[in-house]
Amino acid sequence: MRRIFGFFSLVALAVLAAGALGVAGLGPLSGDLSTKASAQNFAFEYRSFLLGTVFGVVLASIGRWPWAEMPRRAITWVVQNERRIIRCGYAAMFVAVLLYY
Repeated sequence: MRRIFGFFSLVALAVLAAGALGVAGLGPLSGDLSTKASAQNFAFEYRSFLLGTVFGVVLASIGRWPWAEMPRRAITWVVQNERRIIRCGYAAMFVAVLLYY
C-alpha cells in the first residue's frame, strides 16, 4: 500500500510540475494575456510528460533498494547459479560457431 501511495504522489507531483511549466512557458504577463493564454499558443507534450513520469517512478523505486547488500546478493546468486552460467556460456559459444562458420 505504501508503494501505491508513493506512486500516486509522484504522479501528482509530475502533473503539478507540468502545469507549472505550462504556465511558465506562456512567457511574461506584461502583454495581452488572452492572446498568450490561447489554446493555439499552448502545446502540452504528452510523450515527454509520460517519459518524465516513468523516469521519476523508476528512480524512486531504485532509490528504495538496499544498495549496501547488493554486492553480497550478486555474488551469492553467481555462486548458486554457477553451473547454469557455464552451460549458457557453452551454448553461446556453440551457437556462435554454428552461425559464423
